Amino acid sequence: MKRRSFALLAAAAAVPWARHGWADNYPSRPIRVVTPIAPGGLADRVTRLFARHLSTRVSQAVVVENKPGGGGALAMDSVAKAPGDGYTLGFTFIGPAVVNPILSKSLPYELTDLAPLARIAEIHPFVLVAAPNIDAQSLSGLIKVANGRPQPMFYGSAGNASLSHLTMELFSRAAGFKVQHVPYKGESPMVVDLMAGTLATAFVSVEIAAPLVKSGKLKAIAVANRQRSSQLPDVPTIAEAGYPDFSAAGFFGFVASAKVPRTIVEQLNGHFNAITDSPEVRADFASFGIVPVTESPRQFGELLAREHDKWSRLVRETGITS
Repeated sequence: MKRRSFALLAAAAAVPWARHGWADNYPSRPIRVVTPIAPGGLADRVTRLFARHLSTRVSQAVVVENKPGGGGALAMDSVAKAPGDGYTLGFTFIGPAVVNPILSKSLPYELTDLAPLARIAEIHPFVLVAAPNIDAQSLSGLIKVANGRPQPMFYGSAGNASLSHLTMELFSRAAGFKVQHVPYKGESPMVVDLMAGTLATAFVSVEIAAPLVKSGKLKAIAVANRQRSSQLPDVPTIAEAGYPDFSAAGFFGFVASAKVPRTIVEQLNGHFNAITDSPEVRADFASFGIVPVTESPRQFGELLAREHDKWSRLVRETGITS
């Protein structure tokens, strides 16, 4: 997907749409929220949390439809091609919104077919961990151990072109970290080999890594974003450990068809920001280990553009394919 598509996506969030009289009565019937993941897990919980609060605010039913498949393409396509009436919304995150479109050769939609509504959270997806048999307690120590070996140190990922793979490639290029990729079919088998010492290191999702770190089964080295994780508050960030420009934070947010009038986009943005600011949701977010965000549709579009630039440059330079 070309950079121009994301620039247009950001710009579209600022274009004033003509006011439609029927938009004043929105919503007058149930709203559908399409999410690109199967039921269960953090993303599904957050989708349903916001659907429940949105239903209360608009006095209409808000129904969640789980539509996994195609790396998020099935869900995003159904949102992009929905009527422009605001009754079909999409929940999204960095995979479906940024990474998968970069890697996909044949998306059934253009990203300019989607309108950013609101980013609601910054998530801290990964912590860099080391196997218990690796003699390193810090980021500089891990790099020294890896670069001092005659052969590259092995790192694992949840799969080729997965976000954990891309994050390690991004970091290894920034730090001159000599590691060799071993892709797995999912995070769980990779973590088993990490604990056994078959692998030396990996970026592991914080929710999986935290209990293993606390029990001594893995060593936490650094968190992959600019803020520390509430689940591992004593673990420094990679930025704190000497790489101030490095960040691989993720996000949760909502999108709609680009055909939706600006008045409805702004109305939904106001609802989502109010929900995010509510004490109940902030308490839930704290328990989830994610950071609440309130911003405009334009700001969300600009974030998507920046993330697209970062990850597409990495894919282009490394030749990574899905």
